[in-house]
Amino acid sequence: MSPTKTYVCSSAEGCSDTFTRYADFKKHKATHAPHVYTCRWDGCVFETLMKTSYDIHSAKHTGEQRYNCPHDCDYKTHDPALFTRHRKKNHGYVPLPRGRGAPSAVANGNSSLTSFKPRSKSQLNPQQPQPQPQPNPQQLQPHIYPQGPHPQLPHPNLYPQGPIPIPSYSTPTRIPS
Repeated sequence: MSPTKTYVCSSAEGCSDTFTRYADFKKHKATHAPHVYTCRWDGCVFETLMKTSYDIHSAKHTGEQRYNCPHDCDYKTHDPALFTRHRKKNHGYVPLPRGRGAPSAVANGNSSLTSFKPRSKSQLNPQQPQPQPQPNPQQLQPHIYPQGPHPQLPHPNLYPQGPIPIPSYSTPTRIPS
């Protein structure tokens, strides 16, 4: 078994707390940050660097439930993650993709990502995909250049036993002006 890694706090003068889990170390390190949101309820030790996390947490203490289910149920919660989980599990909600590779809301013309559109049963259980039409074989003919198959590739008849090697191109060097 490999030795356990130890994380030692050196963020604040006089603090030398040690942690075996990186997540615990990061939470502790946040307590030394200049802009920490600290819960003011008696007995609660919650601290965070993000105001949104603080607002979600404080709503738990106040009993405020700002997320109400738009379907025919009476579900209410203070936590947006719990609200999304409820909608996925009970109503078949599929959230919009987020992060890298997700389509941009501005590019699609959507002004709001929070709009809710109920899914129909056909969207939840899509039919089998239909076969796509095959291209016409006449459209697959290779392009012939006036001087031969392709001016920069070797002629295909030179390599009848295998694939045609692809030439490598070097990047141009910049000439100082």
